[in-house]
Amino acid sequence: MQQEPVARAAVIGGGSFGTALATVLARKNAQVNVWVRDAAQAELVNQSRENKKYLPGITLHPNLTWSNDVAACVRGAEIVLLALPTQYLRHFLENNRSTLPTNVPLVLCAKGIEMGSLQTPYEILRDELPGKYARWMVVLSGPSFAKEIMSNLVTSCAVAAEDPVVAQLAQRMMSAREANFKCYTTPDLLGCEVAGAMKNVLAIASGAATGLGLGNNARAALICRGLSEMKLLAHKMAMGSAFRDWRVWAICC
Repeated sequence: MQQEPVARAAVIGGGSFGTALATVLARKNAQVNVWVRDAAQAELVNQSRENKKYLPGITLHPNLTWSNDVAACVRGAEIVLLALPTQYLRHFLENNRSTLPTNVPLVLCAKGIEMGSLQTPYEILRDELPGKYARWMVVLSGPSFAKEIMSNLVTSCAVAAEDPVVAQLAQRMMSAREANFKCYTTPDLLGCEVAGAMKNVLAIASGAATGLGLGNNARAALICRGLSEMKLLAHKMAMGSAFRDWRVWAICC
């Protein structure tokens, strides 16, 4: 596993996934600042060394520091992880365009589709940030349950960027033997985001099928057909035709 040392990192968002990814970097000896909106929550976490709201009962790594000051959080960061829910991402970017550091990977860890615009997190980032950030935008996606990461269980994710050099840098920075966390690179930004968003729909449907007692055959069929539809949606979104606007295609279907 190729790794890149990280001295300082910032994570925007102190939910379960943000905390878990911050822990990955902390385990490879990075000093990690985690930004949260609520100053009282930041103080509580720093004092108790526990994210009681999202990961109760787990003692946090000593290299983690919580803050509600964006500028202080990202100062000196060699990599910034954006781990906010998709529905709050645009608002954060609107208020902090001039605060984020330049020439460092900005790693999108949000999964989903923005209500109203129906844009993916990467599309939101491109809309809201100046062009100087364009090369450094990265998408991280993959099966990554926060509690398993916190338990140091093996986890593998993909990172995608338009610039392969930036993707490889983000891959090396996020990969950590100490955290059993490994990243692979892919040029497929769209596929990462579609899979990251649509797998949640499949997970809910799969749970519903189990709850209804439909059996494993029905559950397996649902997952297989869901994967096929996910691939079809990503393909249509990528087509340079009338189907390029996937929102129209989705409505028509």
